[in-house]
Amino acid sequence: MTPPNAGHSVTAGANICRQGAWAGAICEQESKEEMGTSLYHMLLVCLGAALGGAARFFLSGLVGRRFGETFPWGTMAVNVSGALAIGIVAGTAARHDLPGLWAFAVTGGLGSYTTVSSFSLQTLALARDGEWLRAGGNILLSLVLTLAAAAVGLALGGLWGSGAS
Repeated sequence: MTPPNAGHSVTAGANICRQGAWAGAICEQESKEEMGTSLYHMLLVCLGAALGGAARFFLSGLVGRRFGETFPWGTMAVNVSGALAIGIVAGTAARHDLPGLWAFAVTGGLGSYTTVSSFSLQTLALARDGEWLRAGGNILLSLVLTLAAAAVGLALGGLWGSGAS
């Protein structure tokens, strides 16, 4: 996931290629300063991923133990809180041009915190077990709640009403 308003970049060795608007790639020599920034951002992603994964494990387990496992409430809580957080961070990072925050919080932290793969597996397990109403409820609730949480997060981050995208 890339920050809003940022081009897609791929770093390979000392070359950096930026994706063009028509899917062409423009490659240029990456300076030592840019390479250092890339390594710094990679470190931020790794640190964020470690913290995000641990937070997901903790919250999902806590909610699951509290409310039971007959419906994936733990995964729902993680995804909704992650959607809220990504809205806040996206709004803040875009308004203040903070690529380090994006790397740490969104790509690393929230990338490992939110759990679309768990949502998919748990929804299919409900359907396989004939729990069609619960499977449909999980899909509908997840979609509505995560979109609403992301919109609230964007508003809290100051991006929603500013006309920026």
